[in-house]
Amino acid sequence: MFENYPKINGIIKLRNLGLPTPKTLIINDYELQKQEINNFLMMRKFVMIRSEKEGQSTHCPSMIQCPINQAGSFIKELNTNGYAAIVQDYIPLNNIYSGNILVLNDSFIIEVMKGGPVSKLNREGKVDEHLRISKAGDTITHFGSNVIPINDVKKIISKVKDLPLKNHIIEFSSGPDWFYFWHAREDKTSAKLEPI
Repeated sequence: MFENYPKINGIIKLRNLGLPTPKTLIINDYELQKQEINNFLMMRKFVMIRSEKEGQSTHCPSMIQCPINQAGSFIKELNTNGYAAIVQDYIPLNNIYSGNILVLNDSFIIEVMKGGPVSKLNREGKVDEHLRISKAGDTITHFGSNVIPINDVKKIISKVKDLPLKNHIIEFSSGPDWFYFWHAREDKTSAKLEPI
């Protein structure tokens, strides 16, 4: 159903692999999924709503802190305009750091920025720290300031190293009392970063 929705596919892929992600509901038919939406909104004050249209993954409408009394009408509007709604638990924008990890055959490349959201790193190239870590856990290269604690680097690597995500970029962020992966996408050009 969502073959041409890379953002949604990336979320589903992470969830299916058991990685920590915010609770998520994908809505592409407001009327058919109304009860599902109501059940999701129950006991919440806010939700985070992003969207994706077939063939359009970036610059899509969103409401990062949506009061639940506005959620239904916003979801309906998105669906009417051809967008699938991505409804998630509201996560405060108090990121300590945000970043990407690229899974290669022999190593991991991690790029991190202070704060967030990770879209600033991906769209604007805001990188505060760059690491390349071998599969054995040794630091191959390190540039920039020390944004991400080495224990967190080890935890992130331990969660993804044995998963079928070779040549995938996985987005993540951490707050004072939370850590989530947001999206996984294949990057076929990353094979060029492998040693010859």
